Amino acid sequence: MNIFRLHLLCVIFCGFSGIAEAQEVAPVCSRTFSVGTLSESPYFLYSKGPAKTLGLVKDFLDEFQKRSGCKFSGSPMNHVRAYDDIKNLRLDMFALLAPSEKWNKVADSLLIYSFQRVLFIRGASYVEGKTVQQYLDDPKVKFANLIGTESSFTPVELEKLLKQKRIVQSSSPDGVVKLVTSGQAQVAFLTPAYLRYLRKKGVSEKEVQAVFDEKVYSDVGLYVSKKRVSVRESAQIRGTIESMRSDGTIMQIMGKYVSPEDLKRYK
Repeated sequence: MNIFRLHLLCVIFCGFSGIAEAQEVAPVCSRTFSVGTLSESPYFLYSKGPAKTLGLVKDFLDEFQKRSGCKFSGSPMNHVRAYDDIKNLRLDMFALLAPSEKWNKVADSLLIYSFQRVLFIRGASYVEGKTVQQYLDDPKVKFANLIGTESSFTPVELEKLLKQKRIVQSSSPDGVVKLVTSGQAQVAFLTPAYLRYLRKKGVSEKEVQAVFDEKVYSDVGLYVSKKRVSVRESAQIRGTIESMRSDGTIMQIMGKYVSPEDLKRYK
């Protein structure tokens, strides 16, 4: 009887041990997530011959899939449509976006990288030596801003600019730059990657100047639905992103889209 009991216990516990071992070697996830990707350059690029998608977001998602075992399906879209899809449970994730109080109600933001914010200034409004703070304090200066990205400003700055009616909004980064170059606004906060993209497009310093704000960093992350993605899955996704940050992979990807000098402004 004792020998039988010992054999039975061994079968039970050895079986549990085998299950646990199998779970440990399994990939982070085995499901396919519905992911919206920011449709603006340089985050999303489309090559017609041969047809293929390129860009910062694709590079990030490709590496993420390789590490995690997750699969992604979806399409490029602007963040206005993405919010509607997340809110109405049609989308699991959206990449990439700055944190927003509005978005935080329906999804969790998982940090991918931070950067020193850069102020884009209309050439005719640029004054050499004038600081970012001085532009913020100048009541005659209007700011163009991407709808839903109020986190480009500190809470105090945002409250002040809204009260003074000094914010003009657009639904796309290109639209924001157009507001500045046309004179409807004088300045805008955008990213170093977008600065390089503009210069490659031929936008000169005469048209748009750039001044970095070394005191304030802006965050960019992956938004994950609170209802369509479980707490466990969200934690696993966060872990994969943190491993990509800690081993320098995120900065290697960013290095393709910013100058070596501006890469130092990322963390």
